[in-house]
Order: sequence, then C-alpha cells, then structure tokens
Amino acid sequence: MVKKRKVKNVKKRRDEKKRIRRKIARLRTQREENLKLKLNEIMDSELELYNKKIIRHHAAFFNWHRKDIKELHLVYKLFGLLEAQTGRHCLIANSAEDPPDVKAKLSTGNSVGVEVTELVNEKAIKHRIKNDDRYVTELLSWNEENTQDKIREIVQDKTEKCANIVDKYDELSLLIFTDEPKLDYPTLTTYLESFCIDQPTCFSSIFILLSPNSRVKGKRLIEIQIK
Repeated sequence: MVKKRKVKNVKKRRDEKKRIRRKIARLRTQREENLKLKLNEIMDSELELYNKKIIRHHAAFFNWHRKDIKELHLVYKLFGLLEAQTGRHCLIANSAEDPPDVKAKLSTGNSVGVEVTELVNEKAIKHRIKNDDRYVTELLSWNEENTQDKIREIVQDKTEKCANIVDKYDELSLLIFTDEPKLDYPTLTTYLESFCIDQPTCFSSIFILLSPNSRVKGKRLIEIQIK
C-alpha cells in the first residue's frame, strides 16, 4: 500500500515537472514570438524611414530620418565654420525643448538657442517622387524675388514660434540649410547681396548653410543681415 502510494507520488511529481516544462516552453516560445514581432516592427519602421530618405531625390544631401541627429550635426558645422571668424567654438550642443531645436554652450560661456529649418521647394520634391514632368520647371523656378520672399516667410514663421523663449538664452540663432541645386553659393550671394531682414525678429543672427555640392572654394555659409 505504501509502495503504491510512493509510486503514485513519484508519477504525480513527474507529471507536474512535465507540465511545468511545457508551460516554460510555451512562455519561451511566446516570448520569442513577441520579440520577433517587436524586431519586425522596428525593422519595418526603420525601413520605412530609410525608404523615405531614398525616395527623396531632390535636394537630399541633408535628408535623414533622425531629425535630432541631423540638427545637432548642422549646429556643430555652423559653429565650426564660424570659429575662425568669431573666435568662439561650441563646447557642447544638445537637442532642446523645440523650440529651439538645439541648445549650445560656447567657449565664451554664452548659451545659444538654435532653430534649424530647411529652404526647399516642396513642389519639386513631390514632382520628383512622381517623376512628373513639371519637376524641371520647379527645379529652375528659384529667382531673386521668390528666394527673398521665402526667407522672409521662414524668418517670420520661426520668429513667431520662438518669441516666448528669448529670455531663456543669451542668444537666439536661426540656421537655414539648403541643397537646392540652383541655389549654389554664387547664385545665392547674388540674390542676397542687398537683402536684409527688416521685419521684427527675436534672432540675433541668421545663417544659410549650403551643402558641399553648392559650395565654391570651400565657402558654404551666408549670413543674412538684420536691420
């Protein structure tokens, strides 16, 4: 009787161990499936963002799916180009509360908020993606008047956006980047030769940064005069 009870208990423990093993196996399988799904979601998301980068074939030098990294790179590039001129260099830059996009600490101790934006023909982007014949027309549509108008529009928009953060920084700067094929350094300097911002703005400095594709003899930074 005792022996039968022991055999029964042994069998019961063996069955319990098997049940636990099966449960662990199911949990492990479910965890692996969940991990695969998560990885697939991440990969799909990254692939979608990457495809967006690849699809845009117009003015795409600065195009990257990580907006924060792109903005930091552009701000470091800005202060790197300005260092020889101003004697100030950027100690550190971090993404900010938007606005502004980036907060920078300079070697002089000044804190600078930098708002970063792009000068680009949105219609040209759409036409290029769709292989629309109107792309060439848009590509060549820049002239002195509409370039100046677009810059004024950008300054006004960003001034309204940043109006409430003036007291948080020693300086506010606006950095406009562009890879528009027609707006190379000689063309843009000609368009902006007598141009200045005469409207109220919270920015103490405004710059246009061109892609290496548009530079001439290493020059790719233009400062917009503020009246």
